[in-house]
Amino acid sequence: MVAERRKREVDPTLTKLREIELTGPQGDPYAEARISELREMIEMMTQFHDEMNRLETERLVQLMTMGRKLGGLLDKAPRFNPFKKVK
Repeated sequence: MVAERRKREVDPTLTKLREIELTGPQGDPYAEARISELREMIEMMTQFHDEMNRLETERLVQLMTMGRKLGGLLDKAPRFNPFKKVK
């Protein structure tokens, strides 16, 4: 299910974002930065999916359980979360 959705939605989006970046600066630095950030995030997400897809089911369940616990820990200690923007 995820693989089909990736082919239908994610891969074409990544292709388009890469095409936009390859055209070079278009005069809107904010938009260009956001496009780059979005492409990087989607690439990271697809790489993570590829890695998880290679795991055995038992190992994947262990990682999901661990991830849930880590998520709770990050909520309690936001200063340790490198992805959370500090104001």
